Amino acid sequence: MAEAMVSAWHAEVLTAWPELADRSLLARRLLDAQLLWTWLCTWWLLPMPHPRTSAAVPSLQPDSATTADRGGVLVDRWERLAAEAELVGRAETAGHASAVGEGLRRRFGIVGEALPRYPVFR
Repeated sequence: MAEAMVSAWHAEVLTAWPELADRSLLARRLLDAQLLWTWLCTWWLLPMPHPRTSAAVPSLQPDSATTADRGGVLVDRWERLAAEAELVGRAETAGHASAVGEGLRRRFGIVGEALPRYPVFR
């Protein structure tokens, strides 16, 4: 589904950005966007220490997600980034993303799939 969505978007934006006709350039640019999104999600979803106490406070308020839910989302984001970076040939980014994903798995005690699949994709 993600490929279909990107292809549809790609067809629409070629008139504005003709250089994206080069699929390898498109893949690198999409990876850059994914890298930014992954870091932003990490900043949003990890608890931040409160400046006046040692207690951690959630970085997003209000928030209904549990710590385990946040961990699963973060592991999924970092592992997907690692896989995409590998496909684009960015070994250093892939290695870093993989290491962060592994660290998050340990931190949140996640074994197996980080996120359950949507019912429609099962």
